[in-house]
Amino acid sequence: MYSYIINFTGEIGVKGTTTRWNYIKKLANNIESRVGENIISIEYKFDKIFLYAEKNVDNILSTTFGISKFSSFEKKTFTNFDDLINKSYDFFESKIKGIDFRVKCKRKGSHNFSSVDIEKKLGENLSGLGNVNLKNPGYIANLEIQGNDLYLFDNFQLGPGGYPVGGAGKVVVLMSGGVDSVVAAWKAYKMGLDVDFLYFSLGENDVYDSVVELVNFMKYNWGVPNRGNLFVGDFSFLLEEIVKIKKSYRNLVLKYFFYTITNRFCSYKKIKGFVTGEAISQVSTQVLENLSALDTFTNNLVLRPVICMPKSEIITLAKQIGVFDLIYQGKEHCSVSGKGAETKGTVFKIQNQIDLLGEGVSQKIFESISKVNPKNNFMHTQKFDYKDRYIIYVQKDRNESMESAINVPFEKYKTILGYLDDSKKYVVTCRYGKLSNVVCDFLWNNGFDVVVG
Repeated sequence: MYSYIINFTGEIGVKGTTTRWNYIKKLANNIESRVGENIISIEYKFDKIFLYAEKNVDNILSTTFGISKFSSFEKKTFTNFDDLINKSYDFFESKIKGIDFRVKCKRKGSHNFSSVDIEKKLGENLSGLGNVNLKNPGYIANLEIQGNDLYLFDNFQLGPGGYPVGGAGKVVVLMSGGVDSVVAAWKAYKMGLDVDFLYFSLGENDVYDSVVELVNFMKYNWGVPNRGNLFVGDFSFLLEEIVKIKKSYRNLVLKYFFYTITNRFCSYKKIKGFVTGEAISQVSTQVLENLSALDTFTNNLVLRPVICMPKSEIITLAKQIGVFDLIYQGKEHCSVSGKGAETKGTVFKIQNQIDLLGEGVSQKIFESISKVNPKNNFMHTQKFDYKDRYIIYVQKDRNESMESAINVPFEKYKTILGYLDDSKKYVVTCRYGKLSNVVCDFLWNNGFDVVVG
């Protein structure tokens, strides 16, 4: 069994009693969810959390927001001062040989000795093994006493700080597949925000792959794995229309739809804000004038955690949190204006361009948004082994298909009743999930043994 003592961040510690308890409970729940089936028990108190697990979970605790530091420990019971010193000596004996160390003790309860008494006596006894160094020790022999319980633990490891995920509400993170949006998502997690992810596809499989990998990584390495969904919307409807407007305004119009449809999505999900990876002046749509104009088109709070970070700092942070190798680094698909993109847009000018588009574009995009499972989702280039099930791949267009599958154009899916064998089992899949759900329901209602892949 692995035993841990966990200290939460100072941000939690300075809260009022009720708020503090809420954050502590949230942190304990998050730890329990992340440790999963390896947890034995977890106990939380007003100043710390005790965790007992079946295996080493250092990597989980070092990436759980709300934790300032943690350490494995051993718990012993003592009868008197000498018994306390002897048991402490036995624990630290092999750990401080030949190195600089100091003893640090915290004590609660009624005793006939003080914390300083313990530090002095244990330090004297251990001094023959190592060198006492109060200012710059290489090792700290930590003790904590509560009544007759003695907790002995090694040097603390640092946690990531911040607030527990979910303690500050929920937001939607607009994902691009690039470095800025995923670092913004990490910062949202750190400030205690629960996160759903929203990606608007412009038809690029390579970017989609990056988004799925990034969402997977963030949920299982920094977030809470059983929370947070990935939603995907189809922007191909807009790309068919955007040629009608001035080329210099196309980037801004694209961003306008990102904002307004996300705003509508947030309202539908009863979420009060969304997060973007925008950094000031990085591209034309992110200059101050354009950001100010775009903000007027949403009544939800727009959070920009990396707004004042230079690109080099964003990249450095992406490497530190482990996502840099997963980001999309190919062609910039969101830049549809080319050279001469507008950098001084106004609400009036943007709206004039929007009015040139055909009606219903926004509605089509909104209706296309569907939830996908990043852990199990796939692209059409992947192969699947469903053993006794035949694969039906639903094509959005004729350019995509899946090897060894029954490829069915979505607009003609009802015709498959004419050639499918209803004695066989099937799994239906597609690129985003929404089309396969439609076809699966259709086949199910017609008596087929079918599931969504």
